[in-house]
Amino acid sequence: MPKRDLRIVKRTPIALGICERCNLQFSSNQPAEDDAEAELWAEFDNHKCRSVDASPEQGKLVSADKTRDRLPKSA
Repeated sequence: MPKRDLRIVKRTPIALGICERCNLQFSSNQPAEDDAEAELWAEFDNHKCRSVDASPEQGKLVSADKTRDRLPKSA
């Protein structure tokens, strides 16, 4: 399990960051890079990581099952 850390992906024009543990995304529209990074860190510090059990692969399987249920049944 990766440690809880903020990875800054993009700084301008919209700053983007991702929690390396739960992949939650953070964004800031602050024009100054220092202000934007401070806002990202504040959002990161205030968030709680989602359960590690809720992996993206599981979410894809659920949505695939829902799509299959909506398809018309062939005769």
